Amino acid sequence: VKRAPGGGLKRAPGGGVKRAPGGGLKRAPGGGLKRADELSNYTNVFSRVPSINSTQLSSVPIDGGWESRLPASLQGRPLQTVTLGQLIAAGGVGGLELEDLDLTNTPLANLSAAAYALGSTPLNTLLINSTTGWCTRLQQLTGKTCFGPSNRIDGFTSQTTLIELEMRADTRELLAEYPELVRIPIRIASASPATSINNIAAMRTANAPILRETFATLGLGVSKVGDLPVSTAIAATPGIGSLRVDEIGNTDLTLDCVTASCAPSATLAELQATGQVQARARIRDFTTSIATKTLDDIAAALPADITLNDVLIGLLEAQDFPWESADLVTSGLQEAAAAPATVRYDVTVQANGGTGPFDGTVDVVLPAGWRIVRGTSSMTPAASLPLSEPRRIYDRSASTAVFTLVGIQPGVPYTISFDALPSFVLGAVAANATFETTGVIAASAPRVITVTEPTDAADDANSAQELQADKLYISYTTASDDVDLFRFNPPAGKRVAVWLSNYERDLDLSLYGPPLDAAGAPGSPS
Repeated sequence: VKRAPGGGLKRAPGGGVKRAPGGGLKRAPGGGLKRADELSNYTNVFSRVPSINSTQLSSVPIDGGWESRLPASLQGRPLQTVTLGQLIAAGGVGGLELEDLDLTNTPLANLSAAAYALGSTPLNTLLINSTTGWCTRLQQLTGKTCFGPSNRIDGFTSQTTLIELEMRADTRELLAEYPELVRIPIRIASASPATSINNIAAMRTANAPILRETFATLGLGVSKVGDLPVSTAIAATPGIGSLRVDEIGNTDLTLDCVTASCAPSATLAELQATGQVQARARIRDFTTSIATKTLDDIAAALPADITLNDVLIGLLEAQDFPWESADLVTSGLQEAAAAPATVRYDVTVQANGGTGPFDGTVDVVLPAGWRIVRGTSSMTPAASLPLSEPRRIYDRSASTAVFTLVGIQPGVPYTISFDALPSFVLGAVAANATFETTGVIAASAPRVITVTEPTDAADDANSAQELQADKLYISYTTASDDVDLFRFNPPAGKRVAVWLSNYERDLDLSLYGPPLDAAGAPGSPS
């Protein structure tokens, strides 16, 4: 399944993404970014941003209303006269989470997931790589300085955060133009002994929300974090050695419980000491939702090339990537495709003997995953009553269309025809039909249908299929040299993300631009 730009990683206006209760990111209706983090974690930063301070509570809906949530000093006042800054100053944010607030119509809707993830972490305490601090890289890329005597970012201090820069139009545009400034490595320290900058230490000091993400919310199955070897995660500080066998789910991919038993109460550290942690085991192999371990527990063991974005991508919920959890057999995704290929299916039935007319039913059994196209059914010659739409039964074993025939005559062959959408499985499959009338049942021999890959367009970027927003495109990758090219034209100034996942083979995804670039050329630097 190839995602069109209108249906991929698409950001809400202003870049809004919303966090679901219990973790994960999800889009808020109309945009806005909501996170299940306590509002108190952001009060120091928010208090330094005028547009946040002046936001009226009347523009921030909250479940159950504000009256019972306001401190005594603010109760009874019209919400149009109470600002978020006044609420913070009055100490009225205790127990409130960003998840509780609808920030769609507030300046906070423009904040990125990265800004919320870093929270109060000062940018000047972070590194872009082992030899370059954030402020140094800013100057290298843009000519702007954090503290220099000239071309300095107005108002930048030793406490300035990504939140504050994203709340200003000028610096928000700067960050969009130079996304490297937001791709901040989680585990990296300065290569110079004279410099003590360490990203993990800086985030820990600032109590950055990203470090508190649990294994249950990190999306270990889809992010680079999940590739961390279990043995490495055990050896980290503080590490995951205290996890018990009964907490990690299926142990087949992680532990050797054949050489010696794995008691449910045994810890991973104990099994590591006895050589029972498999060398191939990765933390993505844990099959349970583990809420007792966080990114902070393994941060010190992460590869140096894992950035903030690599972690955030794993937080996206299944509803952001619905194909991740879609059952390709029963979901009928092909019905939503922009130009699906169909198969015309004919079945001929005849009642022999008797005086008629007869009524009967025809059950056409197609392979699982096939779908019958509505409005395409017909029968010739016509019976006493026109052929109605078939009853459809879809499950993991078969796709069945049940036709009801009324008023058929004996000795007359009737042909029922309809269009069907094949499943995503290529190759030979079998279909059959049964006909029942007056208590007599006849069954056809299975008919073999061979499903082949549609002919791909030439591997030429100039003639590649142009994708349209909010349309689903389906194609197949069947060989090592099979290249599928698509074109799209995103609006100027928008961010584009393309996702490739859940393949059983090693596949590559490249993003080219402008459209005259040839297949095989280096990808876009951004």
